[in-house]
Parts: sequence; structure tokens; C-alpha cells
Amino acid sequence: MSDQMRVVRVGVAMMLAVAALAITSCAKQQSTEETSSTTEMPPAAMPTVTDAQIAAIVVAANSADIENAKLAQSKSQNAEVKKFATLMMTDHGSVNDKAVALVTKLGVTPEENETSRNLKSSQDAMRATLSGKSGAEFDAAYADNEV
Repeated sequence: MSDQMRVVRVGVAMMLAVAALAITSCAKQQSTEETSSTTEMPPAAMPTVTDAQIAAIVVAANSADIENAKLAQSKSQNAEVKKFATLMMTDHGSVNDKAVALVTKLGVTPEENETSRNLKSSQDAMRATLSGKSGAEFDAAYADNEV
């Protein structure tokens, strides 16, 4: 899979997460406007992640990729890796900006949760590992992490 395809795939995934946030919010608003019916899902089938938690997950995932890309910009000597890192910063920054705009519009404040914390800590650990590498070894490890 090419680097550009990976970025497109990640961008689509993040946009789907943002869309899920919007849909969930709209569904909640609609459900409060409707009376209870027999077609409602039982409580056990309801999602256990809130809009605020989804927002935090989206921001954590994008922020991790941005920070990884910044590290690649500073450590890599490979022009293609640097180009890919620039693309990652641009694309994930754009998705984060759109996610923040959406949650602001919806009046949702991102709420850290187990998933968002795990994303952050695993990527912090990965950056620590990447920081100890250089040259082609760094480039390969960065690419493996991002793809």
C-alpha cells in the first residue's frame, strides 16, 4: 500500500469518526424529541462511548500522528519520508481542525477516556523508541508505525 493510500485511508477513518460523532449527536437530539416506542434499542445495545469520548479519541489519534510526523521531520534524512511526514501533519491537522470545529458547534467538550489515554501512551512509547533510532532504521520503524 502506498503512503498516499495510507494517508487517504487514515483520513477517511478519521472523517468517519467525526461523522459518527455528528450522527450520534443528532440521534440523541431526535430521540429526546420523540416519545418512547417499542423499536428502541434495549439499554445493553446502546453504545458505551459518549460523543465527548469519541471526540477525545479522534483528537488523540490525530495528535499522535502529527507528533510522530514532527519527529520524522527532525530525524529523517530521506526526502520521501520527510514528504510523507509533511503530508501526515497537513492531513491530520486538517482533520483535527474539522473535528474541533464540529464539537465546538455541537457544544461537546472532548472527554479523555481509556481509549484516548491508551492511544496517547502507546504513541508516546513509540516516539520514545523511534527517538533512539537513526537513518534507515528510523525511517523503516516510522513507516511501519504509520502504515
